[in-house]
Amino acid sequence: MNSKINYFNSLIISLLLLISMTLFPFETLGSNWQEVTPSKYGRQWFDVNSVKSVDDNIIVISRFKPRDNIQEITYKMLVNCETQKFKDIKTNSETALFPEWKDSNGDSLIDQVIYQSCKTIKIK
Repeated sequence: MNSKINYFNSLIISLLLLISMTLFPFETLGSNWQEVTPSKYGRQWFDVNSVKSVDDNIIVISRFKPRDNIQEITYKMLVNCETQKFKDIKTNSETALFPEWKDSNGDSLIDQVIYQSCKTIKIK
């Protein structure tokens, strides 16, 4: 009887762990969100702790809150600090299949995230 209870308890704990990992991805644990200067389009933050060097680029996680929308959008970006171009490799939880390099097209929020993230990686 005891072994059945232990098995059942292990199963419940495993299910709870799996559900929590789905609802709260590890990327959000230990975050250090830094806000860039807001624009007329909204507000944006990047997670200083998420900035990682990958080959000649960096990866950074950012959040954008549009001025006219209550829902935030989370991006995982691949940034080339030399060219100042970026790819959105994940938007919210959806991975982009074929992301392309883009310019910010003068979007001050993206420009600031790129600048601050590249500056952060140089400090680390």
